[in-house]
Amino acid sequence: MSLSSLPEYWKVDRDLLVVMGKEAELQAAAWKKLGQNRVLAIVPEETDAESVPDIPLARNLDDVRSFVWSMKMPVKHISMRLTTLGGIEQETAQEFAQHLQEEAQRHRTLMWSLDKLGPIWAANSIHNSPWLATKPWLADYRDTFKGVPMIIIGAGPSLGKEIETLKKAKGKAIIVAVHRTLESLHRAGVQPDISIAVECRDVKHQFMNVGSEKLAAVALASMVEKNLQDVGVERTIQFASNAWEGWLLPEEQRDANVASSLGTVSHSAVSMGKVWGCDPIILVGQDLSFPDGQVYHNRGADGDTHIELDEGSGQFRLKGFSEWRNHTLGEDVHELFGCVEVEAIGGGKVLTSTTFNDYRVVLEDWAEEWAGQLGLINASSCGAFISGWTHADLDETLSALPDIGLDVHERFRETEATAPANNREAHIIDSVRQTQGQLRRVNQLAGQCLKLIQRTMLKPTDNNLRKLADLEAQLKEASRNLPLLTLATQYQIKLTVNQSPSIKDLRGSLQLSKELYTQLRSQSHTLLQACDAALETYSAQG
Repeated sequence: MSLSSLPEYWKVDRDLLVVMGKEAELQAAAWKKLGQNRVLAIVPEETDAESVPDIPLARNLDDVRSFVWSMKMPVKHISMRLTTLGGIEQETAQEFAQHLQEEAQRHRTLMWSLDKLGPIWAANSIHNSPWLATKPWLADYRDTFKGVPMIIIGAGPSLGKEIETLKKAKGKAIIVAVHRTLESLHRAGVQPDISIAVECRDVKHQFMNVGSEKLAAVALASMVEKNLQDVGVERTIQFASNAWEGWLLPEEQRDANVASSLGTVSHSAVSMGKVWGCDPIILVGQDLSFPDGQVYHNRGADGDTHIELDEGSGQFRLKGFSEWRNHTLGEDVHELFGCVEVEAIGGGKVLTSTTFNDYRVVLEDWAEEWAGQLGLINASSCGAFISGWTHADLDETLSALPDIGLDVHERFRETEATAPANNREAHIIDSVRQTQGQLRRVNQLAGQCLKLIQRTMLKPTDNNLRKLADLEAQLKEASRNLPLLTLATQYQIKLTVNQSPSIKDLRGSLQLSKELYTQLRSQSHTLLQACDAALETYSAQG
């Protein structure tokens, strides 16, 4: 037993060593004594185990999940060991291992999103407000395409087998292309009607030199990078990809303008079809799997991307992606991820990521929830099986659709010509101004709290503590109605909550509060700058 036996990339304070079987808790304690800080012992309930101080012990799958979600920082790599004393069947060990990998991946994805993307989502939502105020929203076209088929094109490897067939959809269905497919479709001479994006980082390159000026519309989540508001398209349609994004809208308009993403742009496209009453909704190129290790259609954006097994961790990483993807994701493009096997279209199994599998489950849940309301067809030629969706051949599906002479551009124009006036613009701009004032107040109070905490650390008098408690109460009240600030600081809030039980003295409590208020001050300042810039842009628009 030696730390040198762990992989070269291993970090004892970041990565998790798991020991399974009889006396796993004792071996985990030995590893911790050697300096491996993060350990977990797994001993099934039917095998005796003792409680060892500071050694987490999982007896069942629920214990594993509780352990993962109690961690303040996500695990990057996991190494699993079996004791030589038995106490666990091979099949049981594999079940524990798979469950742990899946939960760790979900936890890592959530924490990463809160940490890296939460502040971006919040700031983008404000930066986009001049367009959110003046451009149409999803619900403005609620009846425009009622009963019209909608085809949603994903960038999975199978798109290559179906791309020519899509030309038969002209006049029969709305073609909605997720932004990553625009290059593939342009090369093949297939003109989509709408593109859709939810990515909060820079993906404007995927709209360049792909005929985007011929699109009837691009649908944008309210927190996308603001440069997508101008991609040369006739119209942009705004929507909220989750409930919080509608914070700027009048309350009575919020629910009607949600097209839930729940993780992917394709989810939002499906939601958009549901909101508009499209029927049926047809998926194409939605593999949600990695045939022969391939990730995307090979003649589209990042077409050379494939997955590669990391032998040390048993997880996978992406390889072969373009510099543009590296530009969008930065260092996070190199992150490892877990994979599982799921049922395949046509039988057998396919390999998919735990994240893709979560997306698949969402589509299955929607199929169950919407049963009998509309047709749901998965016309992807291969990939993961999606229960509740009818799996069908694309050519046969399109042949069965009547030609209704659909002109998407004209339908949009007809709706816009008769659209009633609404109070959205004034409400959104007033909301930004109100948010600006609230953020300024929070920023001031957080700064005052930090100064008083510093003073109290040096001189912890009752008077200083009373003053601090009063300021903290004011700060809490001032932050109460600022959902964007909560979003931008969720990661630090979660860290604070997780660390609170371990605080043993006043100094530790003050230090924890100092870290939280530092983030509140920093993020409120950033969002204040976004408000200033947005209002300046709005004024410049006239």
